[in-house]
Amino acid sequence: MERQELNSSDEAAMWEEFDNYPINLQQKLVKLSKKNKKEDKSLNNPPKIEHKTMILSSELHKLNSEYRVEKLNKTLERIRQANEEGVKQIKIVIHNQTKKELKGTMMNIHRQFQQEFYMLKKDKESMFEELSAKIRAFNTLAEYFVHQNFIEEEYSICDFESLGKDSFEEEKERIKELKKLIDLANIRFEAIKTLNTAYKEEAADALKRVDNVNEEINKIRVTHNLAKKNLENIIGNREKEVLNDVQIIRSEYEDFKNRIMQEMHLRTLLEERQKLFIKNLYGELKNAKTILQNPTLRMKTYEKIRETLTPTPVEPNLPKILPSQLSTKDGDSRPVYSPFEPLSNRSTKSHRRTKSSFKP
Repeated sequence: MERQELNSSDEAAMWEEFDNYPINLQQKLVKLSKKNKKEDKSLNNPPKIEHKTMILSSELHKLNSEYRVEKLNKTLERIRQANEEGVKQIKIVIHNQTKKELKGTMMNIHRQFQQEFYMLKKDKESMFEELSAKIRAFNTLAEYFVHQNFIEEEYSICDFESLGKDSFEEEKERIKELKKLIDLANIRFEAIKTLNTAYKEEAADALKRVDNVNEEINKIRVTHNLAKKNLENIIGNREKEVLNDVQIIRSEYEDFKNRIMQEMHLRTLLEERQKLFIKNLYGELKNAKTILQNPTLRMKTYEKIRETLTPTPVEPNLPKILPSQLSTKDGDSRPVYSPFEPLSNRSTKSHRRTKSSFKP
C-alpha cells in the first residue's frame, strides 16, 4: 500500500508539472518576444554581440530542450509504471475481496453440510447398533429353543419300562414339570416370534430411514455442487470484468501516450522553427550592425535604397524589375530596406529573407 501511495503522489506531481509546463513555455515566449522588440527598438544603437555568446546560448537552448524531452520521457515511464502497478494492485484487491466474500459463504455452506452429515451419520450408526443388538437377542433365543427341543426329545425317547415302580411316580411328576416348562417355553417362543416380527418391522423402518438419509445426503450434495458452480461462475464473471477494466485502462494509457508523443513531436518542431527564426534574426542584426558601423557600406546601402525608391522611366519593351529581385555579387536575391523604414514592415518580411547580401 505504501508503494501505491508513493506512485499516486508521483503521478499527481507529474500532472501538476505537466499542466504548468505550457504556462511556463508561454511566459518564456512572451519574455522572448519582449526582448526581441527591445532589440528592434535599439537597432540604431545595437549592443555588441560576440560569436561565442551566440554559440553558448544556442547550446544551452539545445541542452534545455534535450533535458525537457528526457524529462517528459521519464515522466511517461513513471506514468506507465504507476499505471501497471495500479492495475496490479486493483486486480489483487478485487481478487482478495471476492475471495474473502466467497470464502465466508463457502465456509458457512461447508459447516452446515458437515453438521447435517455428522447428525445423519450418527443416527445411522445408532440404528445399526440397535439392529445388531436385536439380531443378537434373536440368535440367543433361537439357541435357547433348540436346546429346549433337544431336552424334550431326549426325555420322550427314555425307556420307562426299565424304571422301577417306585421311581415311576417320580418320573411322572418330573414329566409334568417338564410339560409345564415346555408350555412356558412355547409361550416364550410365541413372545419371541412377536418380538421378532416387531424387530423386523423396526429394521425395515430403520432401512427406510437410512435410505431417506442417503437421499437427503445426495440432495445436499447436489445443492452444494450447484452452489459451488454458481460461485465459480460469479468468480469467473468477476475476473472477466477485472480483465476488461485492465484492457480499458491499458487502451486509455496507450491513447494518452500517443497524444503525449504527438504533442512532444509538435513541440520539437515548434522549437526548431523558433531556433531557425532566432538564428535568422541574429544574422540580420549582425549584418545591420556591420553596415551601421562601416561608413562605406552604410553609404552604399543608402544610395542603393534611394535608387530603388526613386522612380525610373521604364521602356515598354523591357520587363519591369522589382526591388525585391535585385541581385547582389554573390547571386542571392533579397529585399533591401531603408534604415528609416518602420520596424513593422521589417518584421512582416523577415520570414522570407535568406542570407544577407552584405558580408563583413
